[in-house]
Amino acid sequence: MIDFHTRASGVLPEASELLAAMDAAGIEAVVVQSVHSSKSTDGQKGNDELAAFVMTDRSRMVGLGTVHLGGSGAVDDTRWAVNELGLAGLWLDPARQGTTMHDPMLGAVCETLAECGGILLVHDAVPATSPGQVAELARRFPQLRVVLGCCGGPDGWREALAAAAVTDNVHLCVNGLPAYAARHVVEAAAPGRVVVGSGLPVTDSAGVAAALAAVDDWGIDSSLRENLLVHNPRALLWGSAG
Repeated sequence: MIDFHTRASGVLPEASELLAAMDAAGIEAVVVQSVHSSKSTDGQKGNDELAAFVMTDRSRMVGLGTVHLGGSGAVDDTRWAVNELGLAGLWLDPARQGTTMHDPMLGAVCETLAECGGILLVHDAVPATSPGQVAELARRFPQLRVVLGCCGGPDGWREALAAAAVTDNVHLCVNGLPAYAARHVVEAAAPGRVVVGSGLPVTDSAGVAAALAAVDDWGIDSSLRENLLVHNPRALLWGSAG
């Protein structure tokens, strides 16, 4: 099982302890978002800390950093995060980070991220950052892999599904949806375009495992389940579904 949406929260644990807990819970890998908000010009510190943490085993811990869009160094920080620190890409939550999807710097960051081969995960469950807005951004950068990190949320999942249907580089991360909505998304989306995330702190291995195990309550067939939990996230992260 691969959790595509976990977050660092407070002090990161010892990597060896987390890996042991993941083994016990049957978790293959986790995608971890850095702890620092882009509101802080100290966001690079969070990226540095996360990179050092996931370096222990990058096949099982994948880091997503963030940047301060309001700062002049956002483009350089993006390039540094991916090319030098080895992070897989960036996460952004514009509504909570004091900006909008129309921030001119966002385009420059996306262009750089695409050039570096990174992933962009956007928190999209609020009106200020709707799935449609994120998809519009994604269409400007067709080489950039863009993940709707909340799949539109309980009120916007249909919009997220529609956005992904017309935007080939948009992927959906089912996170916090009711079972009926999650099942509909998984069954209706294009093959290979849906992953799942708990949205929990990475330190909560038991909670992460329980959130991923809840997929069994969605009523999807075994092949869709295997794709959702294993093959789709592998392909999105590493270019291989094997």
